[in-house]
Amino acid sequence: MAVGQLNQNWIAQRTLLAMDADGREFALTFGVGAPYETGTGECACAVLLDGLERAPHVLFGVDTWQALQLGVQFAIHMLQGFVAQGGQLLWPQEREPMAISELIPAMLPPLAR
Repeated sequence: MAVGQLNQNWIAQRTLLAMDADGREFALTFGVGAPYETGTGECACAVLLDGLERAPHVLFGVDTWQALQLGVQFAIHMLQGFVAQGGQLLWPQEREPMAISELIPAMLPPLAR
């Protein structure tokens, strides 16, 4: 799949309610695409942040695992930036505040050996 073919299958997608620092509410849909080989020796993963960004972003890694991890980390980073600038994430039905950690749980710490 070429980078230009981003109307791909999203392997995970969620729509929630967001409110920017000015109080404007909007739907925020984020998704992560299936990682794929680009044909140039690297792999890519598309990330959708519809409502914050106009077009999906494509993250590249040395393999599909790294591309997927970078995609998820990018989504977290963008959501953290939105919240740091005064934005809020809200549960759509209840309209209650949602923490990023409720949406994307933190990675587990490494096991002690």
